[in-house]
Amino acid sequence: MTLDRRTPGDADSAKPAGSANSASSVTPDQPADASAQQRAYAIARKYAALPEDRRRLFREKAQQQGIDPARLPVVPLVSSHASRYPLSHAQERLWFLWKLDPQNPAYNLARAVRLTGALDVPALRRAMAALVARHGALRARFVEEQGVASQWIDATASYSWREIALDDPDALRDTLRELAREPFDLSAGPLLRASLVALGGERHALLIATHHIVSDGWSQGLLVRELVALYRAARQGDTADLAAALPPLPIHYGDVAAWQREWLDNTIESDLAYWTQQLGGDRPVLELPLDRPRNAVRGIDGGRCRIDVDAWLAGRLRERARGRRTTLFTLLLGAYAVLLHRYGGQRHVRIGVPSAGRDRSETEGLIGYFVNTLVIEAEVDGALPFDALLDTLHTRVLDAQAHQTVPFGRILDELKIARDLGRSPLFQVMFNLEQAGGNEAAATMPGVTVEAEEGGTDTARFDLVLNAVDDRSGLKLMFNYATDVFDRSTIERLSVHYVEVLEQLAAGDGVRVGALTLGSSAGVDVAQQYAFASLGEQLGAQAARSPDAIAVRCEDASLSYAQLDAWSGAIAARLVARGVRAETRVGLCVTRGPAMLAALLGVIRSGGAFVPLDPEYPAARLAQMIEDAGIVQVLADDASARQVADVLAGCEVVPVSLDGVPAAAPVVALHPDQLAYVLYTSGSTGKPKGVAVSHGSLWTHLQDFLQTYRITSADTVLHSSTINFDVALHETLPALLMGATVEMRGVQPWDLQSLSERLVQRQVTFARIPTALWQQWQRSAPARESLALRQVTVGGEALPGDALGRWQSGPLGGIRLDNLYGPTETTVAALYRETLTEDVQQVTVPIGKPYPGRTARVIDAFGDAAPAGGLGELCIGGPTVARGYLGRAAQTAERFVPDPYGEPGSRQYRSGDLCRMRADGTVEFLGRLDQQVKLRGQRIELGEIEAVMRQCAGVREAAVIVTGAGERQRLAGYIAGDIDTGVVQRELEQKLPAYMVPSTLTVLEKLPAMPNGKLDRAALPVPQAREREQVGARNTTEANLLSIWSAVLGRDDLGVTDNFFEVGGDSIQSLQIIARAREAGLKLTPRQVFEHPTVERLALRAEAVEAGAQD
Repeated sequence: MTLDRRTPGDADSAKPAGSANSASSVTPDQPADASAQQRAYAIARKYAALPEDRRRLFREKAQQQGIDPARLPVVPLVSSHASRYPLSHAQERLWFLWKLDPQNPAYNLARAVRLTGALDVPALRRAMAALVARHGALRARFVEEQGVASQWIDATASYSWREIALDDPDALRDTLRELAREPFDLSAGPLLRASLVALGGERHALLIATHHIVSDGWSQGLLVRELVALYRAARQGDTADLAAALPPLPIHYGDVAAWQREWLDNTIESDLAYWTQQLGGDRPVLELPLDRPRNAVRGIDGGRCRIDVDAWLAGRLRERARGRRTTLFTLLLGAYAVLLHRYGGQRHVRIGVPSAGRDRSETEGLIGYFVNTLVIEAEVDGALPFDALLDTLHTRVLDAQAHQTVPFGRILDELKIARDLGRSPLFQVMFNLEQAGGNEAAATMPGVTVEAEEGGTDTARFDLVLNAVDDRSGLKLMFNYATDVFDRSTIERLSVHYVEVLEQLAAGDGVRVGALTLGSSAGVDVAQQYAFASLGEQLGAQAARSPDAIAVRCEDASLSYAQLDAWSGAIAARLVARGVRAETRVGLCVTRGPAMLAALLGVIRSGGAFVPLDPEYPAARLAQMIEDAGIVQVLADDASARQVADVLAGCEVVPVSLDGVPAAAPVVALHPDQLAYVLYTSGSTGKPKGVAVSHGSLWTHLQDFLQTYRITSADTVLHSSTINFDVALHETLPALLMGATVEMRGVQPWDLQSLSERLVQRQVTFARIPTALWQQWQRSAPARESLALRQVTVGGEALPGDALGRWQSGPLGGIRLDNLYGPTETTVAALYRETLTEDVQQVTVPIGKPYPGRTARVIDAFGDAAPAGGLGELCIGGPTVARGYLGRAAQTAERFVPDPYGEPGSRQYRSGDLCRMRADGTVEFLGRLDQQVKLRGQRIELGEIEAVMRQCAGVREAAVIVTGAGERQRLAGYIAGDIDTGVVQRELEQKLPAYMVPSTLTVLEKLPAMPNGKLDRAALPVPQAREREQVGARNTTEANLLSIWSAVLGRDDLGVTDNFFEVGGDSIQSLQIIARAREAGLKLTPRQVFEHPTVERLALRAEAVEAGAQD
């Protein structure tokens, strides 16, 4: 099969000019001499004259003898239907898309030119009519019989002509845009519109719009050039001159489509096998720096961002490509792949590239839809040099071109790609390189200057398309993007980064992919340094300033600052007397109450480091912690000591009770590097690991917190967290440093009612509430006037944007709400977000920016800062980074790494969280790197699904998990509330892409929660597995539709719950379903089949067709 290796061009920009620099540049195979060419034509004409059955035998024999059908030129086939032609494979896909949404202008092609001079309008119209008469594709309209479409080539040359007088030249851009976006009726035609806009004087703008189903980018350039030639002839006023202005065309696009149907379908098996092997495995969806989540149905509006490459840089890139014996096309494609890799962190990057599809000389002069799409997968390895990527990509491009005859739609059908109206299949971005010249800007008309005019549709078919134009000097780069998911500022930043990659590639050979840097627009501030003070001394000083003020209140018990100071001082003296000093780990095994706070402060004032030992923990876990921390002394109350007596048998139990006259507190100076506490978190090996935090880190956090929230002695601060979690420290210590009151929860956890009562009765002003608990509490919160709250912070898990929306629109919306984030390894909370109105538009609210004493960066797999909007691991630096994991040097070295941006010797903590940083430094949390939820290659944001579920009527709580493995993976949904699962299911289908709709919905009285308020996903019940079963029809409508499905798909094992596309259906067969349903008196639309692909769901939406009704 011959190859078209001219410059690849997409449907909007393919040019007939060849290019030595293009990756798609070879000459089609030709017969060896003129006589051979004549013999080939003779054989082709003889074949075309045969009846259909004998043509089939001819093809079978040719295939047996290994004859390449590409050596036979295309000629018109003899047919009983002289005006009717089949659709090409490429046209079938566009026909289906038009049937799906006839008003969508995304597949309109528009070309505008500025005409300055004495324009002969009648001559222009004669030229236009001659052009339409010349090309059968421009006279086509499309009809459908029993779901099978064909194209009819009308004998008359009809087209749409419009003349407009425009008084305001500034309105030209909008006028042309509106004209270009007017939808086409493919069934009625015409499919070419010409609009002449008079701008005053001798100035006009001419817009020519066609539908993509009859044209492509190559055709657009050809159309303008031939129109100019015909205009010259029309000016002569002689019909003969007009007819002779261009050489005759022996065939038109319909002939090519018919020839393709006869020959191509029998000769592409090997090429199709190549593509199924290349693309048939995992199909990763490209991670892009989207500014907004996708909608269930993608929008059509697009934007453009242009950036130029100067002649010097372009020349260096050409030299670089020649040096690697490849093309500029491949080098620019490789740079594009590197850029996308740096943003998304994915090794496999799939990019669509257009192929002109004109592999025969007889098609060069035809207008029609020839362009095809090839999918190039670049394997980007940051550890390898760019030259290695370039070499591999060069081979991939050549292989793709060698198998380019397979229409893209055939590949989709063969792979059974899941239908998704929210994104394009197989790839989400495209790349194209075209050569400047040979276009309308170079055309001349008698007495008229012709110049290119911007007149596109401003639509986007893909998320992102990079169109590069090589003018043999510099490069013009145009990024076309979908505005429903991207902001212009994001694309501007991305375009600058692309040029930065090109500059580094031009600088020299051997550069490693991972070493290609991108200028980050996200500024990172230097961590603030606070003067260190001894926490114990500062707590004592505050007690001296406000001895009679209430320091802590727990249920009916309370302590003044003087009492708390005396009690904690006595405990400190008791510990020092038993040998506790700096670095000594002291167990803290005390029941909740004022004694627990006194014990904690006592350890701090003794110079030791406290290690919480919750008496409710399993004995085995407590024993592990005691052994791992090397604990000798354990502070305990009598009840706790009795409860875990066996575990504490080898320890010295120090009572916390205050008997007699308390001993004077020891004077112990604390050093910033001295150990403050060890908190145990779950370890990957099943054993808890202790996070060791210094006094310097703790002091920095407390100063950060006080500076941000301005806690004063007038505040009452809620303390509800268990001491096992470090958030208990900023629920207590900042308040005690400032003379405020700590309102402490007792042994029994608060339910929603008791939480509200405590907030009201004790007039709490500052409260930290776990996110999950806060979501429930705000639904039944007390009246605003009964509360003294000025600040609420939430944390522990992602904050849903819809929950924030309810807060902001409710009666408590005036209370400041901050979203906090922080691993234990960076001391309590590291980042915070004062929530804003615009945050409600996000699936999950950003985790914000670091507190002043920290730094935050998003780092890629090679330790380089990810670009703003790019994915990577969140790394936190500054003085609050913990020492490491107690006694675990290897794990410490893995997670606590040198900070190349900090002071010498400083470290940063690798959080293991997947994040992206906005240009303003705001961080968005996307999940754990080791727990990414992916379903059939697509990363799923469970929070997005849960947010939509909570919007359904009656749903109070919602959760989604992934169940199963491999191809049996499914989403399982859980909801709490008074709901009808059928109603919820249908609403989810309307709002979410199909791949995000849970397969099952389980109703619970309430969702399970852990002690810290987080959703306990592990406690969710296993959904009932539903094996595929043949469910019979339950009513007449279902029976009719099921019968139609069985006939179209040729299967008798189908049930009403089977998914049309999963059991073998494709987009073309769906049109047959619709046609047959109409014959049976049922009206369906292609979109309905696409969105509700089961008989059960379609039957609910099918409408009865009235007698005599027409489509």
